[in-house]
Amino acid sequence: MNEILDQLGDKKSPKRRSAAKKLRKLKDVGAGPALFSALEAEIKDTRTWETQYQMIMAIGECGYESALPFLNDLAKEKFEATMVYVAIGDAIVRLSIENENDTTPILNLLKSGNEMLIDGALRAMAMLK
Repeated sequence: MNEILDQLGDKKSPKRRSAAKKLRKLKDVGAGPALFSALEAEIKDTRTWETQYQMIMAIGECGYESALPFLNDLAKEKFEATMVYVAIGDAIVRLSIENENDTTPILNLLKSGNEMLIDGALRAMAMLK
């Protein structure tokens, strides 16, 4: 696990993205702080949107709820790579739902009018059944 977490700080984006993908599969909440820290740095480089996507998805899969305020702020930002919104919408839903019948986060994202955020929210809903 430490090796994967260290890879989040690699100087090459594909290595960081690979680490995020691995952490996404592991779904370990303990990886949340490292993922969040890596995302804060990654989000500044618009060229690495694929890595940003994987980091955000991993944060959602890991259940790192402390990242929720940051993700809610990101949802209001302008991204040229709109796939980042899909990850944000997905992660917000995963981190916000209080039980399997809670639709509040999805309804809130529907109000945003951002089709890609909505897409992410609906994808999360489908995956969580």
